[in-house]
Amino acid sequence: MENGLTTTGGAGVIERTPNMIAAEIRAYTGTMLNAVLEIGRRFCEAKEILPHGEFGDWVRDQTGYPVSTANNYMRLFREYGADQGSLFGTSANSQTIGNLSYTKALALLEVPAEEREDFAREVGAEALSVRELKEAIREREERIAQAENVAEGYKLKLEREKLEKESLLAQKAGEVEAANAELERLRQELRELQEAPKEVAVETVADEAAIKAAAKEAREAAEKELKAKIAKAEKERDKALKDKNEAERKLEAAKLDKDSAEDTAKKAQEIADRQLAELRKKLALADSPEKVSFKFWFDQGQACVNNMLSCVRKLREEGKDEDAGKLTHALTVFLDKAKEAAGND
Repeated sequence: MENGLTTTGGAGVIERTPNMIAAEIRAYTGTMLNAVLEIGRRFCEAKEILPHGEFGDWVRDQTGYPVSTANNYMRLFREYGADQGSLFGTSANSQTIGNLSYTKALALLEVPAEEREDFAREVGAEALSVRELKEAIREREERIAQAENVAEGYKLKLEREKLEKESLLAQKAGEVEAANAELERLRQELRELQEAPKEVAVETVADEAAIKAAAKEAREAAEKELKAKIAKAEKERDKALKDKNEAERKLEAAKLDKDSAEDTAKKAQEIADRQLAELRKKLALADSPEKVSFKFWFDQGQACVNNMLSCVRKLREEGKDEDAGKLTHALTVFLDKAKEAAGND
């Protein structure tokens, strides 16, 4: 006797068998996704009924489908029919996915579930060929990869800057500590001089008055010299403190920049996605998709050139004309090669 399960209907108990399910699958075969989902639903149902290891043979012998196709149908059912059943209601979103062919729905599985509906609608998936849809998915993946690379590079750059600023801060803190130590040493030397006995033996002077005058003069000269050194040491200490405070400020700014790096990259990716979607809508996908891609990448390239020119301007403002000249030359060579390549195409 065949393996089966029973369901309760209005007229009594009906036994569901693999043969019955196979017949239903053959009846539901079609090209639109809703029909595929019904087939996928029944493949899932049969797999639960059949003993372990018999599903593949049953698919080939009873339905005429390759096992790989059956697996794809079950995957589509699980992705679009089970957990996302609301996609196939009466809303506009349901039509975006529900009217697609099996091959397009399968291709869209490369897009995360939470973004799939919006992506299919934005690129006009129903009007695209399977090849064009796969190309749109590939472009999306390239944009995401590019944005992730930019974000990772930006994070690494900020991390390096942060480490450099931490090193600079440690250096400035050491300079402050050394300046304070030198200042304290000079002050101690002055205190010892001021507390020393007033009479100092001076062999070149004979009488007592001359000895006292010479000692006073020597002491005053020594005090004056020490006070000048102290004043200089205080200035150096103050400068070291100022440099240390500036290093702390830059380090804090670097930390804030690092924290916002991912948000910046994410916003850049969202802007790029919107630009591509708007371009596709304007052209209504009636023309070559390559022209859409070209316009998008042309805008991105133009933005990159503007950013490079901005770097050159900043170098000139900082008085680094030689560096600015080198970058300008590199940009010119790049543009000349692009022009040459375009002329040869």
